[in-house]
Amino acid sequence: MAAELREAIEVLRRRRAEAMALAAKYDTAIEMLEELDRGRTQTIALQGIASTCEVGVVTVGNSQSTPGPPRRSVKQRVLGLLDEDPDKRWPVAEIANEFVLRGEPLEAKDVDNAVRTALSEGTKEGRVIRVGVGVYQAGMSGQRAATSQ
Repeated sequence: MAAELREAIEVLRRRRAEAMALAAKYDTAIEMLEELDRGRTQTIALQGIASTCEVGVVTVGNSQSTPGPPRRSVKQRVLGLLDEDPDKRWPVAEIANEFVLRGEPLEAKDVDNAVRTALSEGTKEGRVIRVGVGVYQAGMSGQRAATSQ
């Protein structure tokens, strides 16, 4: 019976130590969020706080990280590229490469397929013209249609 009591005491001590360590992590996360709230910290990795607390993603407002510009879809980015120089003819392969050269590569499982899909949809909408096999240029977008009248 004494051995069982000592074992129970040891289990409780171990659990208490684990709980205290977790409480210290929570205290650290709370301090970091309070500093953010007071404006002392310009940027903060909220994901890091969450992993410290082991409670999941901490959100502030509707954001899970420091606010930035909204992400644009592949279609928006491709059509925007074509609209930059409406007279330029773009082979499909060069479109994805252009974003790489700009340091802003397109994010998709199959980038070439995503570009082709964007161009196909843009063609159906009249925003893109297919000028040859695998070669496209900007069509009559809303801005260009208004300025050409």
